[in-house]
Amino acid sequence: MKRHELWRAQYRARRYMAHLSETELRQRTKDIIVNMLFLTEENKIGIHSGVPEGTRWLILWTHALEEFHFRYGGYPAGFEDGLMDDVQIPRPDSSLAERAARTVTKIKSLLPRPGSFIVKYGKREHMRRMHDEGLVRISPASCYNDASLNPAIRDRELEIYIQPPPGEMVIKTKDPKTGVPTQIHPIGNLITVKSRIDYYVYCLSTIVVPRLFVDFCADSCIIIREPQRFLKELFEAMTLSFPELNASAGPVEYVDPIHTKIRDVNIFGQKHFRYSYQKEFRAVWLPRDAEPKLSPVILKLVEIKRYSSLIEIGD
Repeated sequence: MKRHELWRAQYRARRYMAHLSETELRQRTKDIIVNMLFLTEENKIGIHSGVPEGTRWLILWTHALEEFHFRYGGYPAGFEDGLMDDVQIPRPDSSLAERAARTVTKIKSLLPRPGSFIVKYGKREHMRRMHDEGLVRISPASCYNDASLNPAIRDRELEIYIQPPPGEMVIKTKDPKTGVPTQIHPIGNLITVKSRIDYYVYCLSTIVVPRLFVDFCADSCIIIREPQRFLKELFEAMTLSFPELNASAGPVEYVDPIHTKIRDVNIFGQKHFRYSYQKEFRAVWLPRDAEPKLSPVILKLVEIKRYSSLIEIGD
């Protein structure tokens, strides 16, 4: 049996997307496509196919195709009315993409080993100020829910939703009259978990790839070769102004809303899986109590130039 035949049979045995509306199914399919594709160092569109991550997206893609088949018939049914028109695929036909691919190819051999560094992407003027003057801007999570931001950055950082199949989602409760424990199934197919507080977050990545320059509209990045040293200095600078905040940092966990249980949701360290390709690493500061309104903060890092490198995309 071929791989795709096995994956289709597995989906037919558990049709976990049957409860999605047409809009939700289409959006999920777009999210999968966004993560399947990448921009190669030759400035071409590539498809992730390696194990295990590439295989994961191919399986999810095959499952989506099977759900389309259930609803609309054989391919390309369901894809003919502009489904792909607004998918944020990596575009090689821009000057930025070409320059980014060339730059990444040039510096690839000079990068620290994977997993030993973190990266901040941004505009040249801001990255120069960060590297040369040590100025770092920390924003409240609520700032990212802004329509003016591009799709790769815009997100509702104060909430996460899950969409488990209703038949598999059980809520434990008690009968209000008898007090006897009971179980109920939700009526809808969308459960949103919201934070009661705003918080500060600083977003980086763990990879240097052409696509992230393009998606973030960045013509520069800073390679932080000693992440622990950077975080120590970052946390100490923030503590000077906000000693009451609880700080933490680590890689973001990307959750598939259909395959995530509500008890496993962590708003501060997780994101929707549509952003998986970004390989985000984040620092987070949580207030002990709800603040009326948080404002961006500018920190001064004295030592950052000693353990980082500024990379600028050439013209």
